[in-house]
Amino acid sequence: MQRKLQLAHQSLKRIIKDVEVAYKEKDVEVARLEKMTNENQDNFRMNQQRTVVAQAVQSIGDYKNMLGKAIEKLEQTMKEAKDDVTIPQSEFTIANEVIANAKKALE
Repeated sequence: MQRKLQLAHQSLKRIIKDVEVAYKEKDVEVARLEKMTNENQDNFRMNQQRTVVAQAVQSIGDYKNMLGKAIEKLEQTMKEAKDDVTIPQSEFTIANEVIANAKKALE
């Protein structure tokens, strides 16, 4: 059960990083589109870049959905493991910290 708890909070950490990367990617692509607009690039390239921006925004939503599901999974795993005396309290502390960070990332 301890291993299951560790896997759940490590998975959640990974998804938090993915959300952060997705936001950075969106910012980069939006800046690129703004630069193209300011330089009066041709419409085909600008439309392609708009598509890239839309995909970046969509990926943020997808990662947030994954994040919500991973939070629920970790909370469920913690409920199942709360009576297991072989699991150190530090594992629950780490899991609670990861959940708090994940909820901040959802905002």
